[in-house]
Amino acid sequence: MFTVATWNVENLFLPGGAAGPSSDEVYRVKLAYLSVTINAVGPDVICLQELGGEEPLADLVADLGGRMAHNAIGRPDDRGIRVGVVSRHPIVEHYDWVDFPAGALTDVPDPDGNLLRAMGRGAVETVLDLSALGS
Repeated sequence: MFTVATWNVENLFLPGGAAGPSSDEVYRVKLAYLSVTINAVGPDVICLQELGGEEPLADLVADLGGRMAHNAIGRPDDRGIRVGVVSRHPIVEHYDWVDFPAGALTDVPDPDGNLLRAMGRGAVETVLDLSALGS
């Protein structure tokens, strides 16, 4: 069995910035909560939304205690928020998607009525090495 989870981690930013927690203690409590919950669920892969950069992602991966050592992160949006993937299995390739494929979502308006041509925040596509799962 192979399991995938997804979680909006609600602005996982370093402490002290405009979007981050007020102190290192609050940040560490949040990381502990996230890592305990992720380890309890036990997914092979977890897709994360609202990451505040590579450092908070690295802190979360470290807090997972080596159970999910592989990760990829996307480009930030205008506010510095990213999406990412953490995996038990090696990530052999990853792609950061922002523009919609040609012909996709051609009739979706933004709040001002303009047609969307790109995502507000990119998506990360990953290719995993699942050879350890066996055949």
